Amino acid sequence: MKNRMSNASQQFVDFFSQVACWTWETLEKLLDIILDFLARIIELILAVMNLIFQVICFLRDLCIEAMQTFANVFRGIVNVVRNISCEEVEDFASACIVILLWVVAFKLVRNLFQVGILLIYS
Repeated sequence: MKNRMSNASQQFVDFFSQVACWTWETLEKLLDIILDFLARIIELILAVMNLIFQVICFLRDLCIEAMQTFANVFRGIVNVVRNISCEEVEDFASACIVILLWVVAFKLVRNLFQVGILLIYS
């Protein structure tokens, strides 16, 4: 009888030991999975931050190049305006006046023809 009792208690201890080992292994694997998940999340966050930083650097470089281009265009305009002489301004003004006179003359002749055609038909 004693042998049976010790055998039953030994079976209970073995069963409890196996349940405890199974629980410990399960918790250990869950902890490994959670820690691996956290490590991957941290890697993802770092990769996204690196990508955002690269985009910001690209936009910064793009803005710097645009400002340099604008400065070069402005410098070119200043150089062109600086090189215009007084004679060239007078020639340009004369040409504008001539073009204006031709436009007015064309409109005047056109209006005269329209009035003449209306007088003929009426």
